[in-house]
Amino acid sequence: YDAFHNLWCFKYNEHKNPSQSKKLTDGTTFFNMPAISPDGSKIAVVHKSNIFIISVNGDSMKQLTFLNSPCRSPSWSPTGKEIAFLSGSKLYTISSEGGSPSILMDKDVGRYVYWESNSEIFYHNVGNRNFYIFNPVTRKNKLLVSNDSVGWISNPRLSPDNSSIAVFWNRGPLGIEKGLWSIS
Repeated sequence: YDAFHNLWCFKYNEHKNPSQSKKLTDGTTFFNMPAISPDGSKIAVVHKSNIFIISVNGDSMKQLTFLNSPCRSPSWSPTGKEIAFLSGSKLYTISSEGGSPSILMDKDVGRYVYWESNSEIFYHNVGNRNFYIFNPVTRKNKLLVSNDSVGWISNPRLSPDNSSIAVFWNRGPLGIEKGLWSIS
């Protein structure tokens, strides 16, 4: 069967029409893994196996990457000047204005990457369900949870004061201890 994804922008304003929507993309291809820029003006998205930037009003679209292996999981830097993403098994960054991507980590990185507000990048190793935290300045890694056999963790989000991380965590072997957890 044929399937496709398009992007829509929904704006909420409780004083006006509560849900205004606008279709940002059109066509019969995939627009996956959207990530909104820190200033809210742009969206990084995977399209045709590369990273594109789309304005939130849908009036412009620019291709950032031109790699031979499929790109995935774009994540904006806290400043909005760079985007981290995965391609093959490597972690890359690229300027949000375009240019050549740089390899940050040349090892088996898993499926998702999250660049959080404290400038650290959260990622999985292939086959690992715990998150590693990578500092792009010092190039040091550390585990989010010291015990590596703790179930699986996903979707980390750092608190505004950088004191804790909210994650979805499936801790138990039977999947009964799952839910939202806060880790200091």
